[in-house]
Amino acid sequence: MSEIYFPREDSYLLEKYVSLFAEKSVLEIGIGSGIQSFTAAVKKEVTFVIGIDINQKAVNHSTKLAKQKVHKNVLFLQSNLFKNLYEKNFSYDKKKNEIVITKKVVTKEITDKNKKKNQKIDNHKVWKYGSKTNNQENHTFHTIILNPPYLPEDGFKKDIALIGGKHGYEIIEQFLNEVNTFLHTNGRILLLFSSKTGKEKVDTFIENNLLEYTLLEEKYIGGFETLFVYDIKKTDILKELERKGLQDIHKFSKGHRGDIFIADWKNRHKKSKNSANKNNEKDSVAKVIIKKQRANIQIETIRNEITVLKKVNKKRIGPKLFFADDNSKEPFFVCEYINGIKIEEFLEKKSKKEIQKVLKNIFEQCFILDTMQLTKEEMHRPYKHIIVKEKVSKDTFMKEKNTKLKKNKQTKEHLPILLDFERCRYDSDPKNVTQFCQYVTSQRIRTLLERKKFTIDIEKIRKTAKEYKENKDISSLLKSVGIDE
Repeated sequence: MSEIYFPREDSYLLEKYVSLFAEKSVLEIGIGSGIQSFTAAVKKEVTFVIGIDINQKAVNHSTKLAKQKVHKNVLFLQSNLFKNLYEKNFSYDKKKNEIVITKKVVTKEITDKNKKKNQKIDNHKVWKYGSKTNNQENHTFHTIILNPPYLPEDGFKKDIALIGGKHGYEIIEQFLNEVNTFLHTNGRILLLFSSKTGKEKVDTFIENNLLEYTLLEEKYIGGFETLFVYDIKKTDILKELERKGLQDIHKFSKGHRGDIFIADWKNRHKKSKNSANKNNEKDSVAKVIIKKQRANIQIETIRNEITVLKKVNKKRIGPKLFFADDNSKEPFFVCEYINGIKIEEFLEKKSKKEIQKVLKNIFEQCFILDTMQLTKEEMHRPYKHIIVKEKVSKDTFMKEKNTKLKKNKQTKEHLPILLDFERCRYDSDPKNVTQFCQYVTSQRIRTLLERKKFTIDIEKIRKTAKEYKENKDISSLLKSVGIDE
C-alpha cells in the first residue's frame, strides 16, 4: 500500500471551492491527508462529514487528526469508492454531538408459524428504496467531493494515490456510474481532474449518467497539464425519473438522434394501497428504457415517437409507454424494456412452426399500421427493430379439498415487438406490409427460411404484394409466404 497523498497544488485548488460550496451532509471520496474533509467540517453550513479512502493509513492519519482537533462531526472509514457505504445510513445527533450509523435493511418476510408482521432485522431502523417514508437525508449527501488519482499508468510504477487506471479516467468513470445513489436530489459534486485524464472522456461520463456540470476553474500548472474543477449536479430529467421511483439509471446505447438509458423501476407492479393482501406483497423491479432527445439535434424525433407510441399502444403494438415529457427542451419517454432476441437470430434458431407464428404476427402488426395510415420506415431492414420475447403463461389448477395442489402448467409463446418509431410518419399510401415482404424475400432471409423448409416463391410473393396494394387482402399475402396454410 502506498503512502498518504499530502496536499499539493491540485489539493489547494479544490479546497478553495470546498470552502465556498460545501454544505449540510458531506462525503469525501479519497481523503488523502484529509484536507478537504477538515475544510468542510469547520463551515457553519456543514452538518457532518464522512471521509473515505481505500488506504487504511490515510484513514488512520485523518482519524488521529480529527481527535486532536476535536472534530466530532467528522468520521473516516476505509472503503474502495462507495463499496462499504451501500449498507449504511449516516445522520448527525446534535444532542449527543456525534455521527450515527445505522444499517440499511428491509423488513423480513415472516412465515405463518411466526405471526408477527414486518419483523425488523438486527434491531436497526428499517430503510427501503422507493418508500414514501424514506428520509433522504440519511442515505444521500448534499456535497460529494472527489480529487481522484487521475494520471494514466504510462509505464510508471503503479501508485494508487496517483494512478487512475490504464488511461487515467477509470476511477472517475466508476465513481460517476455509482454516485447518483448517494447524491441528494439538490446536491452537488465537486470534482477535480487533469487534462492528462482526458476532458472529453470525463464530459461523456457525466452525460452518460444524466448529470450536468459547470466549469468552476481551469488552471494551467505547467508540463502541458491543466487542472479542471467541476461543479456537477443532477439534470432535471434525472430528478424527475428518480422522483417517479426509477433507480440505477445508466447509458444503454446511442441512437442516431437520441440517447437510450436503462433503469430499474421498483414496485411498478405493486398492487394498490387498498389491496387486502398488501402486507404480503413483495417488492418487484422492472427494467425500463428511457429515450431522450440529444440537445444538439434539431429534428424532434422523440416528440414524434411519443405521439406514435400513444397511438400504436392502443393496438398493442410497440413497447408499452409508461410516461413521457414532450414539453421540455430535451423531451424524453419511459417505456418497457424488451428482453428477447433480434428477429434474424430468432429465424436462425427456432422451428418452422414457431417462425410461422411470429412472421404472421409481424405481418398482422404491419397490416394494422397500414390501416392506421402510418409508415414505420424500417420494415424492409428491421435487423434491430424487431425483438422477439418469450412469454411464459401459467395455467393454474385449483386446489380441491383433501387433495394436493397440482403443479402449474407452463406454456411458452413468442411475441415479436416492433421498436423505434422515431421515423414513423403519416402516409396516405403506407408501406409496412410491402416493406416486410422485401425483407422476407431478401437473399439472406430467404436462405434462412428455406433451410427451415419454407418454400419462397419470389414471383408469387411479389404478385400478391402488388395485389395487396390494391385490395388490402392480407390473407392471400400470408399464404403466398407460406405462413397461413
